[in-house]
Amino acid sequence: MIPMRPDRAVIPAMGVAMALAMVTVPAASQVPFRFEFRPDPRLTVRTIVASRGDVLLVGLPGLSDSVVAEWESLAGLTRRIQAGATDPYAISLTFDSVRTRFRWRHGTWRDVSLVPAEPLRLEFVTDARLSVFGPTAVEDSARAILVSGAATLAHLALPEQPLTPGGEWSADFVFPFALQIPGEEPGRIAGLMTGPGIGTLDSLVLRGGDTLAYLSVRGRFIPTSAQTTVELGGSPALAEVWGGFAGQFIWSTAWSAFVSVALTTRVNQRLEAPLGSGIEDARITATLTTRVWVRS
Repeated sequence: MIPMRPDRAVIPAMGVAMALAMVTVPAASQVPFRFEFRPDPRLTVRTIVASRGDVLLVGLPGLSDSVVAEWESLAGLTRRIQAGATDPYAISLTFDSVRTRFRWRHGTWRDVSLVPAEPLRLEFVTDARLSVFGPTAVEDSARAILVSGAATLAHLALPEQPLTPGGEWSADFVFPFALQIPGEEPGRIAGLMTGPGIGTLDSLVLRGGDTLAYLSVRGRFIPTSAQTTVELGGSPALAEVWGGFAGQFIWSTAWSAFVSVALTTRVNQRLEAPLGSGIEDARITATLTTRVWVRS
């Protein structure tokens, strides 16, 4: 369920508002809808991020020829806008809590600590289209948290032109990722993937003073190199990374945010062993499923 925005003006009537059913208004489908990020600086948006991943590892030192690892994670994320901010907007994202656990397939789950105990905070600047101008303070440990919610910060810019249901737009999809590699000599692969994506406005729904835009997205990632601490032949291996994604997003005008996300991402990685090491290249295939929703 998508919570109503807690506007002071509607709190006395919350009981009535919650009883309203979501209905698609035929007239709205004929009127072009303009996506804009216009956040209320007084409004704090809190979301829950639930993630699950299956990882196939082939040819890694200390592991059998082919093994499957699984992980699950639950994280809390808070978005705040700097007081009095206007376009471009200065935004902070704080990871309030993170719980991650790992197991070999059919094995026993065990908790994994990936980040410091204190909350992690990211700061960046964006405009009305959610075009991120680049983080101004991104800790390396914050990237590690993305193994628990790899699509948490998966970013899709809003369309420039108004759309009617069925309309599409093209945008670059940005996906920071980090993957912990278990084993006798554990390592880590981290990087930033980008790629062309297609978004489709599936439908518009009016609910009280809110308009919900239901979107579907799909695309692929441009092959790129990634940093790694995984050693093959006594030296850090270079990882070539590529993949694709597909999912559904719900945009809320009242929250000025994506209030629900269901995203599946497939990441392929090939680790190149140093020349002359006598070790074959290793391969990693990860399938990530992420759900995001607003906390009321």
